[in-house]
Amino acid sequence: MILRTGSKFGLTLIEILVSVAILAAGAVLIMQALLRGAYALTFAEQRFHAYTFSVGKLADVETALRTGQSLTPHGRFRMGNDQFTWQLEASPLPEDPQLELVTLTVGWGAGRQERSTRIGLLRRVPEEDS
Repeated sequence: MILRTGSKFGLTLIEILVSVAILAAGAVLIMQALLRGAYALTFAEQRFHAYTFSVGKLADVETALRTGQSLTPHGRFRMGNDQFTWQLEASPLPEDPQLELVTLTVGWGAGRQERSTRIGLLRRVPEEDS
């Protein structure tokens, strides 16, 4: 709007304050949306790292089980700025004692933000030589 001396054109103080309040509310909403997007991107990246590690570790587990090598049941690793922990568990299936469920749990984060993912494989229990 144009301000003219002696005319009725112009903005009052109330109009300016209302405009600033609307702009501030819009800026807050935009910042919250950006923050949520950044959090979602970080979570997706961490989950991708955990899944990538899990697939590689289970391939190592399959190889070790076939060759009779010993397995480490737990450990830690770091990717980027994130610290991950992992735990490997094997348990026989009650329905079929010849099968065993090998489960790998990968966790990251701390406190309220603690997350984990689990992946598993079924394998046939090798018969012991008599």
